[in-house]
Amino acid sequence: LENDSVRAIVNELKKEHKDRFSHYFGPNAFKRFEEVTEGSFSGVGMSVTEVKRGLRVATVFDVSPAKEAGITEGDLITEVDGQSIAGEDSDLATAKIKGKPGTEVTLTVDPATGKGERQVTLTRRQLRVPAVEGSLKRVNGIPIAYVRLLGFSSGAHAELRSEIERLDDSGAEGLVLDLRGNGGGLLTEAVLTSSIFVEDGVIVTTTARTQGDETFDAVGDALPERPMVVLINHDTASASEILTAAVSQAGLAEVVGQRSFGK
Repeated sequence: LENDSVRAIVNELKKEHKDRFSHYFGPNAFKRFEEVTEGSFSGVGMSVTEVKRGLRVATVFDVSPAKEAGITEGDLITEVDGQSIAGEDSDLATAKIKGKPGTEVTLTVDPATGKGERQVTLTRRQLRVPAVEGSLKRVNGIPIAYVRLLGFSSGAHAELRSEIERLDDSGAEGLVLDLRGNGGGLLTEAVLTSSIFVEDGVIVTTTARTQGDETFDAVGDALPERPMVVLINHDTASASEILTAAVSQAGLAEVVGQRSFGK
């Protein structure tokens, strides 16, 4: 009763102030949220973005139940176990999809291809969310590092730096940092990943009604400057937008893609 009451109060305040981003977590939802930010959880292996009809799939992780079931980026999840999730905040909706390893969940999927809704039953399993994927590509004979950052879970900055340094050692002369489908994560990781490129200065400031303003500066020891492009799309949100803005405003990268999520 207490959880439902607080959630109802928060939801009414969200409507009054047109606030899409404030949510109330009960104890169980908060536990699941912490699991995701730690980079490990039990679920079906995808990141999502909240839309009016439910959840839009932003990224499908390799070797996951979602991948094996043919779910792809851009698909809409409209129901979980036969119940509509339209209008629910993404944290509560995704909490319904997650669960104990070995248990099943049935999703109603409206494919991005427009072929009509289908139902898929997936078996949840323990997953480690990948933070970084990278490879060396050649464009007109020039070696370029391509690195995709999938989230801002704890330790993501170390994985990102390690992968860029590995590709630098392989001869990369430029960097494409792919943040498409990256819905964000921990604010501390946003600052630390930005500091991989930005040597000094302000990364981001926060303003709070009760806790005052706070400024987060670069921590130093940035990598040498190099030609750099950041790729974004409409599912690039939160910490991803902080990183994008930080390297762009520092004059360290060109930003290419679509308008970001807007958080």
